[in-house]
Amino acid sequence: MSLALTDPTYTPPARPSLFVRVVSTFVDDRRDAPFIRLAILLTAVIVPTGVALYAPGPFRYGLAALHLALVVYFLGPFVLMLHNTSHRKLFKRGYRWMNYYIPWVLGPFFGESPETYFAHHVGMHHAENNLADDLSTTLPYRRDSWVDFAHYFLRFFFAGIYELTRYFAQRRRRSLMVRCLLGESVFLGGVIALGFVNWRA
Repeated sequence: MSLALTDPTYTPPARPSLFVRVVSTFVDDRRDAPFIRLAILLTAVIVPTGVALYAPGPFRYGLAALHLALVVYFLGPFVLMLHNTSHRKLFKRGYRWMNYYIPWVLGPFFGESPETYFAHHVGMHHAENNLADDLSTTLPYRRDSWVDFAHYFLRFFFAGIYELTRYFAQRRRRSLMVRCLLGESVFLGGVIALGFVNWRA
């Protein structure tokens, strides 16, 4: 009996588009060209609507609703891009500084504090592989229980950063701990500062 694999595979086009050819000059892997297209789109749509909410004058509830709808619509593709670019650097050597754009500039517009996703997902979750020491393990929870879901969510939401910092401290992974704390501090400081500019936004 033979096993047939049905996973999609990448077949390079005979003649890549002009966009892909241009992007390939600074992207590590041309298969990641869609992430550049998505980052450009998010920069053109999410960033301006988010920034416009802080413009002087009366608060624009219609713009807020549009911005929220856009964030919800693009959240899945953004997290997929963040996940993939956390596992594999997007830009070639010489352009590495551009790897900070997705987590540090776009991430906060989606509620993602810079560096925390990488530290949690790559530095902790993959190291522990959803087993007992994985802070986000689902093993002790019943998947059909609202009580278990609430416990999992509330623990992750309110204690997640504390547990992650403690995890890195105990394992002497200082670099990841510092990255995580820096990203969280900048994010929370930014949220507090922007709250004084316009708390509704």
